Amino acid sequence: MICVSNAVLDRAREYNLKLSAGKCENSKPEVTYVGHRLTSEGVKPDPEKIRAVNKMSKLECVKDLQTFMSFIQYLGKFMPNISTVSAPLRTLQEKYTVWHWDEQQETSFQKLKDMATNALLLQYYDPNKPLTHSVDASSKGLGAVLIQNQKPVEYASRALTQTQHRYPQIEKERHAIVYDVINSMSMHMDAEFK
Repeated sequence: MICVSNAVLDRAREYNLKLSAGKCENSKPEVTYVGHRLTSEGVKPDPEKIRAVNKMSKLECVKDLQTFMSFIQYLGKFMPNISTVSAPLRTLQEKYTVWHWDEQQETSFQKLKDMATNALLLQYYDPNKPLTHSVDASSKGLGAVLIQNQKPVEYASRALTQTQHRYPQIEKERHAIVYDVINSMSMHMDAEFK
């Protein structure tokens, strides 16, 4: 541990970075950083973010929905298929849509809160190991997961545009592949992937 700490301090000195002793945490099994909980096993969402999502009750207007969806997007890398699950809520954000909260929206809202509460632990990315890309396209969105050692490194998903909704399934699958490669480009520049 001391070797690692010295290496970090040496690197900070090398790049003229200033560290505040009061803000540094040493020899901790877990630490929260930029909304993420870094553990010895991997990365998970900050429990405060999860609590904030769970405190949200029924959404009353588009502004409430935008706040909720911002949290969900932030937590998206821990949650598979959010574009599909959130589809009923996204329709309420469309231009000229009259606000109408029914069972479909409530189910989507509760499912997303449940997914955030049970967000998956993500393995740390190892550039020396091969990546497996798994993609899928549905009628509502595109989904992808990066995997190393049969464990997720990151999830990603996005909604289809109105035009893309009309594409044949094979074209949607192709878009999912392109989306995944672009979304994860920084991770696989030098990595072998399949």
